[in-house]
Amino acid sequence: IYGPPKSGKTLISLAFAGQLHQSDPEAIVLHFDTEMRDTIPTWAKVFGIDLDRIVSYSTNQPQEIFDFIKNDVQALVQDGAPIKMIIVDSLEGIEYPKEGNAEATTNHLIGDASAYLKRGMKAVLPVIRRNKIAAIFCQHVRMNMDPNMAKYKPYTLPGGMALKHNIEYWMFCQ
Repeated sequence: IYGPPKSGKTLISLAFAGQLHQSDPEAIVLHFDTEMRDTIPTWAKVFGIDLDRIVSYSTNQPQEIFDFIKNDVQALVQDGAPIKMIIVDSLEGIEYPKEGNAEATTNHLIGDASAYLKRGMKAVLPVIRRNKIAAIFCQHVRMNMDPNMAKYKPYTLPGGMALKHNIEYWMFCQ
């Protein structure tokens, strides 16, 4: 799900989680809250989310998201955990390695998210696809800086081609 800030990406992802809980009485949802907004308690009742079957991690560390999915989620599913959905809200909120290792916040880094997302997506896709886990990745858009292109396509989707290639369906939220 992609779109500008405050367009409803989080609400749509939580609505999907609630529908899954209503449809499957055993389904577990893993939620990675990189923006650390703690939105689930506010919206659980509205969307029918079972608080006993959603596990939310407030983290923006890529190893606590991508490596956890690759290693721990795979092991949990093999042990019989009924994990049916993973939500990462949002990819923009992740502190990528070069950013995290920068000596100062004024160090300007280009392409860190694009370079890392390729590795991250390669790590989690086998787990998601082999185990038929629904995955929702929320992503903020950026304004298209080319004035000629902006007339027709006002937003660009950051994250590089690996992100665009590895996600099956995109939903624009505005």
